[in-house]
Amino acid sequence: MKIIYQQGNKQASLILTASLFDFPRLVRVASAALNVVPGAVAETTGMFCLRTTITGPASFMNEALAAALSALYPSSRYTASR
Repeated sequence: MKIIYQQGNKQASLILTASLFDFPRLVRVASAALNVVPGAVAETTGMFCLRTTITGPASFMNEALAAALSALYPSSRYTASR
């Protein structure tokens, strides 16, 4: 599973890429990121190689990245830096 973070001026994107076998993990990570960001939009494409793009306000997407990483790696603690 791969996580890419892209930030613009007012919008930021979190791109999650996973294989079909990692689908439950992808859903868990995307749900954790979407629960943190108000007004975020998610779009999933692909069949065997799944790609989920979460787009939202840049001010909240750092927290979404931290939530996604903590859902992916539950033993370590990720925090959003401001």
